[in-house]
Amino acid sequence: MMSAFIKKFKSDVKAIGFLSLGLFVALALVSYNPKDPSFNSIGHGFKTMNYCGLLGSFLADLVYQLIGLSAWLAVAGLFQVSILSFKGAPTELKNMRIVWLAILICGLSALTAIYWPHTKIFENQIYPSGLLGLGLASGLVKILNEIGAQIILWALSSVMVVFCFEISLREMV
Repeated sequence: MMSAFIKKFKSDVKAIGFLSLGLFVALALVSYNPKDPSFNSIGHGFKTMNYCGLLGSFLADLVYQLIGLSAWLAVAGLFQVSILSFKGAPTELKNMRIVWLAILICGLSALTAIYWPHTKIFENQIYPSGLLGLGLASGLVKILNEIGAQIILWALSSVMVVFCFEISLREMV
C-alpha cells in the first residue's frame, strides 16, 4: 500500500526537488557578490548579501569560478528536468541529457574564453568563461588555432543544444 502511494507521487516530488534546486542555484547566482565570504574572499565575517546565505555565496563563487556564465545553462537544465518530471517523463541521473548539457557548458565556456580571453566580471574577480573555459580554449587553440577551435566548438555546441533541449534546428530558426 505504501509503495503504491510513494510511486504515485514520485514524479511530483522529483519535480518539486529539481524546481527548488533550480530556484536555489538561480537565486545564489543572481545575488552573487564578490565581497561575500567564499573560497577566494573572507568577506565581512559571516555576513553575506547572497539571497541563499553563506551556502549560496560559496556555491555561486565556486560555480562562477569553474564554468563562468555558462552556469545559467545548468539552471535551465534543472528547470527543464523539473518540467519533464511534472509531465511524468523519466528523469534518472543516468540520462544522457546530463552528459550533453555538460558538454554544452564546456563548449560555450571555451567559446566565451576565445572571444573574451582577458575580460573579467564581478569587480574584476571572475572570468566569464570560468577557469574550465580558459583551460579548454587554450588547449584547443594550441591544437586547432583560433578559427579551427571556433568551428569545432560552434558545431559541437549546436549539436548539444539539439540533444539537450530536444529541439531541431528548424524549430530554433
